[in-house]
Amino acid sequence: MTQWRVVATVLFISFVSTSSFARGGGNILRGGMGFLFPDHNSFVNPGQFAATNGLAVEALYSSSNVPGATQGARPSLVYGNGSFGVGANWTRSGANLATGTDTLSAGLGFSLIKDRATVGVGYDRVLGAGAGNGDLNITLTFNPANRRGAAFGLGYRTALGSGVHGLTAGLGFSFMSNNNFEVDATWANISTLDVFNASALFTTMKRFFYLGGGYTLSNAGSMVHGITGRLGFVIGTSIDLSGMATKYFISGSNSFAYGGSLRASF
Repeated sequence: MTQWRVVATVLFISFVSTSSFARGGGNILRGGMGFLFPDHNSFVNPGQFAATNGLAVEALYSSSNVPGATQGARPSLVYGNGSFGVGANWTRSGANLATGTDTLSAGLGFSLIKDRATVGVGYDRVLGAGAGNGDLNITLTFNPANRRGAAFGLGYRTALGSGVHGLTAGLGFSFMSNNNFEVDATWANISTLDVFNASALFTTMKRFFYLGGGYTLSNAGSMVHGITGRLGFVIGTSIDLSGMATKYFISGSNSFAYGGSLRASF
């Protein structure tokens, strides 16, 4: 019960504080699956919270077709006003969501040099005894002027007190506000550079829908290739629904992950 109170308190404080700054509009980025041009409610790069304008509340579910697979349910709230952004989410994950593990995440982002650069700090903490000290995430992203041109970013992540340090690097190009392409690479532990995840991803958005996707590669002892995608539909000016899927190409396996989201933006 205490964990639920902590989660509810953090989300409520975030809502109140961001609402006090809100000026309306809901001009948010939708569909991005990468590091440089992430979806508004993605926490992979908290610095980019500050790169959009609006308040958005999202509920997301994820799972896979593997028997006994981990499921995930995540409500989140993110606000940005072009110069400052803040977000919080709570994730329940496990084979059975009724008895799963709870993780609380929060992040802050700041826009510098008229949106040409963003700096972000994020923190993730598994709730419960013996869960460790949490993970710290720091990001720096250089955005193109008027969101058209080349972008570059770096991210640093560490499990506090563990001595394990991770790195993310991304290089991309934005053609318009939400039409872009990027290549990312992530090393969970820079002491083992031969273990990494890489991706080549795109995002495009029209008036009534958005589409993101691309190619993924994981090298953790063996190469695992995959394709991923997210398709969303915008209803009116405030609501969007999306579905997402990732197909892994593993010999002798037909595994894939899937999920969906519902979001309201203001």
